[in-house]
Order: sequence, then C-alpha cells, then structure tokens
Amino acid sequence: MAHLLTLVALYFLSVSQTVLGSPCIAFDANWNLYALGLNGKDYNASTQDKWTGGNMATDFTAAGRPPFDGPNTTCYLSQFQNAIYVMNGDTQNPNSIYMYDATALTWSQQATTPGGIDVGSSTCILDHDTNVGYCLAAGEMWFLNLQSLKAAQSEPIAWTDVGPAPYGPNYNPVMALADNHIYFIDVPNVPAGSMDIFVIHYSFFQPQPQEYPLPSGTIPATHGKTASLFQPTSVCPFDHLFFSSCF
Repeated sequence: MAHLLTLVALYFLSVSQTVLGSPCIAFDANWNLYALGLNGKDYNASTQDKWTGGNMATDFTAAGRPPFDGPNTTCYLSQFQNAIYVMNGDTQNPNSIYMYDATALTWSQQATTPGGIDVGSSTCILDHDTNVGYCLAAGEMWFLNLQSLKAAQSEPIAWTDVGPAPYGPNYNPVMALADNHIYFIDVPNVPAGSMDIFVIHYSFFQPQPQEYPLPSGTIPATHGKTASLFQPTSVCPFDHLFFSSCF
C-alpha cells in the first residue's frame, strides 16, 4: 500500500532532507503539487482544494526516477507538455535530465551533450513558450532546446553556448522568468530596485538595467530565490516572486 503524508509533514520532511540531498517541489499543468526526492520517495499532494482537512499526500514513487542525490537539484514545469524536468538529480549522470510525464505517470532519462557547461554548478530557468532551458555558469550563458519532449528521445540533446554574460564569472546568479524575459537580480554595479534583463526571443542582454519602483521600500540588491507565477497553459507567466536571503 502506498504511504500517505499530510502536506505539513511533507514540508518538514523536505526541510530535514536538504542536508542529505536536494528534494524539490513542482506543480504539473493541472496544479497538482509534487514533492520529489523526500527520503527516497516522491509524493503527490493533489490540488489546492485538497490541502486542508487532513487530506493526505500519496506516494507515487516509480521506476526510472532520479536518485535526487545532487547538491543542487532543480525541477521545472513544462506546462504545454505537462511534464516536469529534473536537473542535477543524479550525481552518477550529471549531464542527464530526467523527465516525468505527468499524464502517462512515467519517468525517463534524457542524455545531453554538455559542450563546455558544468551543469552541476549552473543556475537555470525554463522558458514557458519555447520550452528552452537557459543556464548561466561561470559567466557564460547556455541554452538547451527541449522541444516538445515529455519523454526522453534516443539521441542526446546538445547544449548551445549563447556567449558570455556581461556580469563576469564571479556573479552568483539570481534568475527569474516572466513575460518571455529572464531577470537577473543582485547583479554587480546594478543598484537596489533595478534588474538586468535578457530578452529570450532575441537572445539579447539589454544594455541598461530596468528600474522597478515599489510603493514603499526597494527591492534589495541581495542574493535570494525566485518563483514564476504560472497562468493557464496558453498564457506565459507575467509575474515572478523574489525571496531575499536577508529574511
């Protein structure tokens, strides 16, 4: 019988596991919430209307999943494909991307050809509209075209070098996705309250930072985490959240 956990238990288990590996949280295109890589298990907490009243998350751990043993595992929703991509989830296969098909309920392992990127030390986003992953590693921007894949193909996918970012190799990237743009936060020499922007469809770094004033206060120039606010499948995310590491 599948093990069951409450949503609160999933949260505390994910916190305790961060020192052992890198579990991650992701939604599918139907807004089911997944907690992946918790003590060797994967859980489906269903949709938001099921998160109260003692409802339980279901263990759906299946064959072919990544071991989630990397120090920097990240998960990305491919909304059009209803698939979840896992990067840096397998220390034995650091260049592989694992794909969970949330419709067929199956895992598969996609090989990639890294070229020169160190995938394990990169910071990435997945563009909603093009299904292309963009990563910044040691000051160099790379992309990986995942096409319309929700299961691995037989041929490896090659990483493509976009070129150097204007920030140098020592920048610790904070990247966010919104409105077909990548936003860079805490960039050297960019004042608090402003962000640098990469225009995805033109593969172009804007030469000047963009200011984003707030009704009160200022977006801090500090490291942190981001999250895109997804819309219905046909609409790209227009907003992102920034969680400062100062808090």
